[in-house]
Amino acid sequence: MTPSEQRYPKGRRSSHPVRVAIVGGGIGGMALALVLQDAGFRDVDVYESASRLKELGVGINVLPHATRELTELGLLDVQRGLDSFASEGLVT
Repeated sequence: MTPSEQRYPKGRRSSHPVRVAIVGGGIGGMALALVLQDAGFRDVDVYESASRLKELGVGINVLPHATRELTELGLLDVQRGLDSFASEGLVT
């Protein structure tokens, strides 16, 4: 059972009749969209003003509490893959 299934078991999950607008498609906005989807919200829109996504050439420091949240969202393996990608010198 995944962490989100433990937090929102099928009996507690329901489709919330609420429309949600998230302004900003950065890390916080996208994480919020995933959490709301896990909680049963089905009408969630993310708005981003950037016309395209691009690399910024910056690093992200992922602290223990953020790692716990990545685990809850089912994204820890993705983060670990990026770690190894960076350690091989492929990301600057």
